[in-house]
Amino acid sequence: MQGSTFECPPICECPKDNVAKCNDISDFSWDLLERIPKSTTHLQLKNNGIKEITAKSFESLENLVYLDLEGNNIGKVYS
Repeated sequence: MQGSTFECPPICECPKDNVAKCNDISDFSWDLLERIPKSTTHLQLKNNGIKEITAKSFESLENLVYLDLEGNNIGKVYS
């Protein structure tokens, strides 16, 4: 379900406003986060082959309270 102010990126599923499930994306790019609504509170990025993240990777999502990175290969977290 998409609300009038919550625009779900086509590559993701958004079962309700403020929730984005962007899982199993074989060609994942960090540019996707620019298309995630800033009002997102719950974000799933499961099984996307993510290997590195930075402290600023999710700073544009100022309302984020839940982040699921299960099934990725994160080896480095940069500050």
